[in-house]
Amino acid sequence: MPHSAVLLLRYAGNSWIRRRQTGVSKCWTGADLGELEEVQRHLDIRAAGALRIGALLFSNVFGTLGVTPEAEQMLKDWRHAGVLPAAAPPHFVVFGGTAEGRELSRRLADEGAEVTVCVATGYGSEVQEHLPGIKVKTGPLSADEKQELLRDAVLCVDATHPYAHHITESVREACEKAGVRRVRLVRAVSKTESAVVVKNAAEAAEYLRGRAGNILLTTGVKELQEFQMIDRKRLFPRILPSPEGLSVCREMGIPSENVIAMQGPFSRELNEAMIRQLQIAFLVSKDGGQRGGFPEKAAAAENTGTCLIVIGRTEEEGLNLDETMAFCREYLHRM
Repeated sequence: MPHSAVLLLRYAGNSWIRRRQTGVSKCWTGADLGELEEVQRHLDIRAAGALRIGALLFSNVFGTLGVTPEAEQMLKDWRHAGVLPAAAPPHFVVFGGTAEGRELSRRLADEGAEVTVCVATGYGSEVQEHLPGIKVKTGPLSADEKQELLRDAVLCVDATHPYAHHITESVREACEKAGVRRVRLVRAVSKTESAVVVKNAAEAAEYLRGRAGNILLTTGVKELQEFQMIDRKRLFPRILPSPEGLSVCREMGIPSENVIAMQGPFSRELNEAMIRQLQIAFLVSKDGGQRGGFPEKAAAAENTGTCLIVIGRTEEEGLNLDETMAFCREYLHRM
């Protein structure tokens, strides 16, 4: 489809509208108020002191590109009078699988947005709320599939797990190619002064290999293979209650009585009870932040004298949940 832009203008106090359609050579991806200010200055000169105008610039491919406050009110008046049809709900794409992704999608749907939530697994789809306005897409997506999904989106939110670096990178690339603005929803890095901090699961396994005692593994099923060098009887993996996770534990030869299949996050008291019941000497965890229950794990380890081993991460640039929702509202209110 050829890309063109349409500029609608109306002088305050007048009843006429000027329309102009022009070819646009660059790819518009969001509001460009600088362009609108140039239009405003030009028309102020041409109008020789006439009242300010409302100006709306939009594209037949990319939707709204820029709008002045006067034009925003103008569109509301037109829709109220039936001159224009009601605006279609803006489409947001959320790459989720986290508590924040679920909460954000619920908030957006509550405010009238159309939301597509992408999750990697069937379990992620199961725990995601299926509410009016929310469509859940399950399973890995190719680069082309991501771009197609983003084609009519006003904004993409990457709310994936802080350790899912490869997914974050693929989402970033897809948004760049699709010309869609991306926001990264991040969790703050936790304080780990009293913990043993390692770079990855393999380094944690190497640290534990020469030390005696039971190990509570809370890093997730994907990292279990890194602990194969350790006696299976010492390993107590706490994993999501999914068939895939239980299958990995079985294939590794971990005794079934050692496997804890539960959905977190867990309270400090429950963490402490597990540590005492299983006589845990080492607790291995990622820094999942407040939403991932990390403070409760750290407190339980400290209260029981358990050695806490943390797979560290660096601080990411991005917004927290409330900041992300506030940013999304800017796109909600443009429609």
